[in-house]
Amino acid sequence: MNWMRSQMFLTGLGAGMRPCAGAIFVLVVSTGARVPEAGISATLAMALGVTVTVASVGLGASGLNRAVGRLALRYRVRVAGMQRNAALLGGIAIVVFAALQIALQLGGMLTPALS
Repeated sequence: MNWMRSQMFLTGLGAGMRPCAGAIFVLVVSTGARVPEAGISATLAMALGVTVTVASVGLGASGLNRAVGRLALRYRVRVAGMQRNAALLGGIAIVVFAALQIALQLGGMLTPALS
């Protein structure tokens, strides 16, 4: 269990250390404005924010996964029925959406495009 937390933290740290386009833009603009210190501090703040966010989401998701797993074991019959209903509703939604798309294309209200 402890290895999982440390792995999530290291994943968050790795994601935070990877510069995003926004951080590079801030660095370029701050260097152009002759205040590179502001750009560096803003980039470090962004990296810290990404690290905390990714690590928090990972820890929260694993905790939620364990809680849902315990509840699923306790209420097996209900969960099986809910899974069946969710799968059926998902399939119906896909078929309805596809039928709507076909009807709109045949009616000339929607033109297919790749972009």
